[in-house]
Amino acid sequence: MKKSILVSFAVLFAAVVAVGCKRSPKNKEYVYDVCVAGYEGKAPMLWKNGEPTKLSHNGTDAIATAVFVSGNDVYAAGLECVYDNGQDQADPPRYVGVFWKNGIISRFTDLAGKADLEVNDLFVSGGDVYLVGQDKFGEEPVAMLWKNGIAETLSDGSKFARAYSVFVSGNDVYVAGDHDGVALWKNKILSKYTNDSYSEAHSVFVSGNDVYVVGRVSKTATLWKNGVAEKLTDGSNTAYASSVFVSGNDIYIVGFEERNSKKVAMLWTKRGESGRWETKDLTDGSKGAIASSVYVIDNHIYVTGSELKENSTIDIAMLWTKAADSDTWEVKKLTNGETDASARSVYVVKREK
Repeated sequence: MKKSILVSFAVLFAAVVAVGCKRSPKNKEYVYDVCVAGYEGKAPMLWKNGEPTKLSHNGTDAIATAVFVSGNDVYAAGLECVYDNGQDQADPPRYVGVFWKNGIISRFTDLAGKADLEVNDLFVSGGDVYLVGQDKFGEEPVAMLWKNGIAETLSDGSKFARAYSVFVSGNDVYVAGDHDGVALWKNKILSKYTNDSYSEAHSVFVSGNDVYVVGRVSKTATLWKNGVAEKLTDGSNTAYASSVFVSGNDIYIVGFEERNSKKVAMLWTKRGESGRWETKDLTDGSKGAIASSVYVIDNHIYVTGSELKENSTIDIAMLWTKAADSDTWEVKKLTNGETDASARSVYVVKREK
């Protein structure tokens, strides 16, 4: 009996020791891949974590205007210059729409099979690629939506119209732009927020049942939430809101405000539904600068844009970042200022280290 008890105690002790010796699982570590689309000189560019890649194109002027990541695939969109009779001819250039998937280029044209386009934004959902922009084949630009390269018109050409931003939520496709005033199309049905020809919408973001649109009314940077306008600036200086991102109940908007004839890159933030707007100057106003795009993940903030080189008319592509646990901003030049450049769009992916 005693032997049996002793054996039982020995087994129990061994089990306790074995459990105690097991290492507790490590906390997972994550890194953030920052993808930026833009241009440098005449070349469309994609920067990943600051490392530049020149995107394929026909060798003439081209730019990348938007970037989107879906799974392991990196998409970029933009436009490329084409000449009907050779680059040295007097004929003015036209533009063809392009997008890249993992660096491989595809081209598309307008409904007439020609090319005089601008492509401004990109969204990928369920394997479908949505692009928006405008077609200039008529007297007035026509707002356009392309789904998997197939063109659809959002306006009839009777009024000036452009599409600047696209967001897909479930089965609904939202497009923000200009239709002789601030315009939002939902599934190609137009809603007018203003009838002011000096106003336009430049970005749309959907969070739950709420639709956020930003742009300008005359000289005033403005946010519309579900169609209700809220001024971000007082109108005393020219200001423009170019991009909006919503994370939880927090709203992040970037753009610029002009002061003393120079543009200052701006960030407007509202934390929580009852919070107040906070304004952050991303640049000091000594050189002209604009903020073009914003992305937020895990409270890390990423902003892209451009800033003039010192005593020069050349723009430098810029990336401003603020870590969640920091009060300071990191400023990174993506180009060296030898030729004109701009960072137009940013998308950030979180992955396990």
